[in-house]
Amino acid sequence: MEHLAPHIYHLTHPFRHGRPHCLRLLSVVFIIFFTLYFPSSAYADDQELKLKTAYLVNIAKFVTWPENNSKITLCLSDNSSLHEFVSDLDGYLLGSERMLYIQTNPPDLDSCHMIFVDTGFDNQRLMQIRSHQSESLLIISDIKGALDKGDDVQMFVRDLKLRIAINESTISHSSFSISSKLLRIARKLN
Repeated sequence: MEHLAPHIYHLTHPFRHGRPHCLRLLSVVFIIFFTLYFPSSAYADDQELKLKTAYLVNIAKFVTWPENNSKITLCLSDNSSLHEFVSDLDGYLLGSERMLYIQTNPPDLDSCHMIFVDTGFDNQRLMQIRSHQSESLLIISDIKGALDKGDDVQMFVRDLKLRIAINESTISHSSFSISSKLLRIARKLN
């Protein structure tokens, strides 16, 4: 049978004639398996960044500042992982009377209502932000342990879901107020 139709015999018996066929078949199976069953990490990262951006917008909707409440300024580093997604939100309407503005690398933190702190800031700038004694600056971070360092809101992933925690001790000394709806959504840490 091998003499009459060698190409058919090789197709029906790929393991019979040595390693090259076996390795090729295993490689194809391996590539198909991982392509179909494991999502792209770049896609997953983009989805997480889009969710964080949506959380920032919703946090802005549920926080009230006593002064200049019609123009809310969100500040972040131009090296921030969210920069690409947040930059499109400049001028975004938050309800009927409030607008969100985006400012990158703010020279003066007093112009910010909210600041998103991530690894885009160097350590010196992070220390400057955290030591800034403003009761009207809402510090939001996705850095592990941010609440222990005095940040107001921390984003984190648990059980494959993006969640937030609110530092109620720092919030209680601020001039802005957070809606009870947002407090209920958040995983509170006292």
